[in-house]
Amino acid sequence: MISYHKLLPHEAADLKAHLCRLDPQERGLRFFASVNDGFICRHVDGIEWSKAVVIGAFRGGHLVGAAELLRTAEGAELAVSVDHDIQHEGVGTELVSRALLAARNRGIRHVTVEYLSRNNPIRRIAARFKPRLHAGGGGIVADITVPLRDQASLLREIAGEAWGWFWDFADRLHFRCVA
Repeated sequence: MISYHKLLPHEAADLKAHLCRLDPQERGLRFFASVNDGFICRHVDGIEWSKAVVIGAFRGGHLVGAAELLRTAEGAELAVSVDHDIQHEGVGTELVSRALLAARNRGIRHVTVEYLSRNNPIRRIAARFKPRLHAGGGGIVADITVPLRDQASLLREIAGEAWGWFWDFADRLHFRCVA
């Protein structure tokens, strides 16, 4: 089972480990360049947690995917990564959906996802959210307009977080529901 919740600053090591597990091709798609472990560690160490929302996907107590939502002057930028062995299972789509909900509830109206033209998984995910597309510095920029927050969106985020933490905790204890 995969659970989702926002990462806290003390979980930065989990994010580093996840990003360092990406193979060279996946790192290139995520960072637009060939990067080493040192670059990844500096990237994570440079996250301003007060201006960022990082949502993690967990399986068996291990971080297997992440969506990094970073505030900008115009809105926010979103980057997504998923461990190779669980790609194409909907994890990336769920991470983007949760990141857009977090943006909505923080009053962010525009989220951009920049990706290389050969990055078909993120292209397909972004298309689900009806973005305006245009060429960017290193690839394609998907500009997603986020609706205004309301009570239902706030409740969805709160409930999602609570369930995410509960199931991650249960998974770490190897608790299983018996039907």
